[in-house]
Amino acid sequence: MLRKVIKGILKYPAILFDNVFLHLYYRFAKKGNYSIDEPFANKKNKVLFISPHVDDETIGAGGTLLKHAENGDNIVCIYIADGGGAVSTLDKNSLVQLRKREAENLKDIIGIEKLYFLEVPDGQVFVKDEYIDKIYSILEDENPNIIYTPFLLDGHIDHLNSTRILMEGIKRWDNTFKNIYMYSVNTAIRPDVINNITVMDKSLFEKKNNLYTVFKSQYVMGFDAFMMVNRMGRLLVNKGYALEGFVKLDLDIAFQFNHILMEKKFDPNEFRQLSSRYNLFFSFMKNKKIKDEYMDIFKEVSLAKQEI
Repeated sequence: MLRKVIKGILKYPAILFDNVFLHLYYRFAKKGNYSIDEPFANKKNKVLFISPHVDDETIGAGGTLLKHAENGDNIVCIYIADGGGAVSTLDKNSLVQLRKREAENLKDIIGIEKLYFLEVPDGQVFVKDEYIDKIYSILEDENPNIIYTPFLLDGHIDHLNSTRILMEGIKRWDNTFKNIYMYSVNTAIRPDVINNITVMDKSLFEKKNNLYTVFKSQYVMGFDAFMMVNRMGRLLVNKGYALEGFVKLDLDIAFQFNHILMEKKFDPNEFRQLSSRYNLFFSFMKNKKIKDEYMDIFKEVSLAKQEI
């Protein structure tokens, strides 16, 4: 009860502080070389989306998913973890089933063609042959030409390992695959590392935000924090009403960067996960020096590949 009262008192100061912070962060950030709306240049793409948990797809790329649907593209989504570890008053099985229903509702709203559930228990998403086999089988069946997955530098181990599993599956399926778009969930990608942007007008932004109402199970999440980031991110290009930023890369760069992260024993727990307006500043700033070191390494790897 006391916590709820404190949050109520701090709500508007927190909103004001976060807006000022994000405005300054994106306004004065070093900019990258951005391609805008690149994935929608062609009609009838086959898009495969890796989402560690139900809601990650919306946080990271809900506007992009909606734009793909509007583009007439065929969309398939793979959920890796079962979502049973979320904060809830429900027992685990009931929670898992609820989150599946939420994914089905999202499927109908967006127009996703097919959902796959790997049903790996939350917190136990490890790089195992059985999971790689499943991803490989789906890649064989679906044959996508665009793939979305969380950025390797993420503050949640399930997100990191979901992408690692995908990478191994792609390596077996097509080791020359290039159209991999990595999105941020609860760890913002530094602006100069982003190289692809989906611009959202006000209508698309509102449609994305309406998707959050599907996730009744996630009542502890402050989705408005992600909305703030999308809105202020527009300052990177001074275009549109909001945006979603991605890192486009090929499989070789992904493996090189992942190898370095493993060598350096990268631990996602070093970062603070963004989950509400009350921890937004800390999510951006906790261990910022370490975060910047990894971002710089990624840029070096990417630049070296471009020079070959």
